[in-house]
Amino acid sequence: MDDRDINIKVGKLLLKNLGCTIDIAVNGQEALDLIASRDIKYDVILMDIQMPVMDGITAMKQIKERNLTEVPVYALSAQVESNLYESSSEIGFSGYLTKPINKEKFSSLLFSVKK
Repeated sequence: MDDRDINIKVGKLLLKNLGCTIDIAVNGQEALDLIASRDIKYDVILMDIQMPVMDGITAMKQIKERNLTEVPVYALSAQVESNLYESSSEIGFSGYLTKPINKEKFSSLLFSVKK
């Protein structure tokens, strides 16, 4: 999930090239709505930290608080993790990925989640 068109396009292309089916949310509220209302079981959720309406940190905290999903949720950001007030694991994320995403590392992560 991301709010910038270019990041969405690059992310969609990367994920489709890896054989993934995707849903896109451009803000944290849309992400919560997708997770809460869909009958689809996601294998992994990618959540940008900085988004309009509701940021990824707030969305992640609500996902955990409302127990919306047990699947891994990875934080995405152009910033290094040390810039967060809390660590990504304290917030509830399964991991932290910095942009631009390394295709090989990302592919390895996705396929380890799907096992």
